[in-house]
Amino acid sequence: MLCLLFVLLLLFICLPRAVRRPKIFHRHPPNASPKPLPPKKKGKPDWVIAEVLRLKALMGSGAGVRKIAATFNRLHGARATIGKTFVADLLISHQYELACAKRSIRNKPPTPYRVNAVWALDLTFYTDAAKNTHTVLGVIDHGSRLVTSLKVIVNKRAWTILGHLCLAMGQYGKPKAIRTDNEGVCAT
Repeated sequence: MLCLLFVLLLLFICLPRAVRRPKIFHRHPPNASPKPLPPKKKGKPDWVIAEVLRLKALMGSGAGVRKIAATFNRLHGARATIGKTFVADLLISHQYELACAKRSIRNKPPTPYRVNAVWALDLTFYTDAAKNTHTVLGVIDHGSRLVTSLKVIVNKRAWTILGHLCLAMGQYGKPKAIRTDNEGVCAT
């Protein structure tokens, strides 16, 4: 047994180093030129960044990154999709551009409407000095900003509102569209 150990020790010392150590294979042979690295992934296109900032400016401070990403993906999902992390990083890194977009939206003049094309209809309430609550029907023309009708109505029934709306149409003509806030009586 001792003889066998002695022979192994002799072989270890006498053999050249290349034979004793196994060859380590590198990714590239030492005399070959290395392969070029694959191109780095590009970021999102500029229109994606502009659209995300526009959506955030339009949706206001109540819109979080999840809502912005979902809205963008719903609108532009066929061309490009984004994630919540991308939106969050983008909003942090582009705060100045976001403030400029909000300012330009806020300072933009309202879109002109033709007179008597679109009316806005809404109900509101007021309390008089005797603590009685009254319902008020307001109809405003978008084009001329004219208050077409501002009447205290007896009740909130659809027939009552329709009657006052017909009276306003008889006086100013029929509009092409009427916008409401989708209150129950206006939905009928």
